[in-house]
Parts: sequence; C-alpha cells; structure tokens
Amino acid sequence: MKKLSLIFILFSLLLTPAIVFSTPIYDNTNNSLFMNLYTTGQVGDEVTLAGSERLVTEFMFGYINANVTGNEKARIRFYLNDGEDGKPKTLLKDLGSYPLQANKSDNDLIITGLNILIPGNTFTWTVEWEDFKVEGEKLYLPAYRLFNPPTIGSSGDFIWQYSEGLGWGKIDTIYIDNLKAQIKAEPVPEPGILILLGISMASIVGLKRWWKD
Repeated sequence: MKKLSLIFILFSLLLTPAIVFSTPIYDNTNNSLFMNLYTTGQVGDEVTLAGSERLVTEFMFGYINANVTGNEKARIRFYLNDGEDGKPKTLLKDLGSYPLQANKSDNDLIITGLNILIPGNTFTWTVEWEDFKVEGEKLYLPAYRLFNPPTIGSSGDFIWQYSEGLGWGKIDTIYIDNLKAQIKAEPVPEPGILILLGISMASIVGLKRWWKD
C-alpha cells in the first residue's frame, strides 16, 4: 500500500508547474530626453503592454530628489482607463507609499512581490508626491524623469494629471513625452495549472506523513 502511495505522490510532484519568471511587458528606460517634470498631484502614464503576460509582479519608475529633506515619499496607484474619453477611473490597486532616496540626481524606485492582474492591454499608473518640503510659496519637489520612446510596449505622447475640482486632464506639450518606467509580469495561471499546483502541494504533505509513518 505504501508503494502505491509513494508512486502517486511522486507522479503528482512531476505535475508541479515549472517555475515562471517575470518578463518585461513595458520598458521605457533606454532613451533619456535629459529632461525632468516638476509638478504636484497625481501624475502618471497610460501604457499599452506588450506580450501576453498580465500578472504584474514588478514595477519601477525613475525620479530625482535633490536638495530636499529626505522625508519625501511616492504613493503609487494603478487605474483602468474606463472613464469618459478614456480617462483613468476604476482603481485597480493602491500600492501605498514608498520612501524616496534623497540628494541624488537619478534614482529608480523598484517595487517587487506584486500580484496585480491587468485586464486587457492598457492601464495607467500614477505617482503622487507626499511629505515634500514647503517653504512659503516655494515647493521643494522631487521630479519625474522623462524618457521616450519605449522599447517594449507603447505610450501616447502625453501624461495624465489629477487636480482637485478639475479631475483628470492631460499634460500635453512638445516638451513632455513619457515617464521613465518598467513593468514586469508573469503569465496568468490557467485553472488547470492551479489544480495541479494544489494536487502537488497536497502530495508534499502526504509524502511527509508517509515518511513519518
């Protein structure tokens, strides 16, 4: 009986899905425009993703944060573009706030361990600066790095910005293109793969119990 159990357990383990690695589905990190964008409010880029992977696991964007206090943070959100005229509307995920590096001319904020399903090929990511320095009427803001064109995926030559009372609008001039960013994702698991994974995990538990007995 134990032999049959061992055969079943070993066979189930063979069905365990192979390790899946994240793949870039959007990359705008290679073509610097040597320009920066200073502004407040939610600011973000509407991107069209390449490939078929849509389970986002990693997000990165570029910024500078010189001559400031070191308390600055970036709050990051993902939106669907399901509003009027394709504006961002439905909040897919609020990733929360992340501290920024200070007194450097070029930084990348990299967030790993994500598990965000993107329905379709297009969405908007936004950043909102928090806890930046204010002295009188002067703001000591971090800045967004401007790059263009993307090498993986695509993005229109405009940037979304949300303003209280006005809602979403476009920053659209000849001097502004796209924000430095990279997005990585894994394939969305098929239902059958999830079943096999469950069987495999149960088999591992069974193997441990069998070995103890």
